[in-house]
Amino acid sequence: MVGLCVMLRTVQFMPIVAAALVASGCAAHAFRLHPVRTAFHGGNLAEAERLIGDHLENHPRERDVLRLDLAMVALADNRPAEAERLLRTVRNNFDHLEQDSPAESIWVMATDDDQKSYAGEDYEKVLVRAMLALSNLVQDGDDAEAYSLQVADKQRAIVAAATDARGVNPKAAYQQVALGPYLRGILREETHRHYDDAARSFTEVVH
Repeated sequence: MVGLCVMLRTVQFMPIVAAALVASGCAAHAFRLHPVRTAFHGGNLAEAERLIGDHLENHPRERDVLRLDLAMVALADNRPAEAERLLRTVRNNFDHLEQDSPAESIWVMATDDDQKSYAGEDYEKVLVRAMLALSNLVQDGDDAEAYSLQVADKQRAIVAAATDARGVNPKAAYQQVALGPYLRGILREETHRHYDDAARSFTEVVH
């Protein structure tokens, strides 16, 4: 069981990261979900969830960003297991869609580019893993460290994949998000046995 000090030190990040995920997707998506955000920030979680459900029925191609919003509602409503399940689904779907599908590309070229499945922005692919760690942490925390490692691993993978045939990498200047190593550091510190690992993680946070 993760200790109370870990919970208190990580909960401060949740509104910031949650807001980033709740604001995910394109401008049209954000505009349509204004009533959802009004309900969410007004504390009417049941209404926010109902409205997201309506959008899921009417806009199936936005299902993954809507699941991100739904996960934030579930987490705010003290349903972290449900939030983790939704976030894991989105993470897996984004990973799958990173692999270009020739069949889909041909279909998109022949029809409408708007029909292409949304594969997530880089920041969404990183933050979904951060929120997975936090969602698991407020349960038993058994997988929180693994998720925290995924945050850094995904960032490195995104940068590495951006190098083109000329050796130019437009994402080489990406700054690393400190949340992954920070979580790992406090989890290592909490064991009262792995202070060296904790120190290395906190050093990475500082850098």
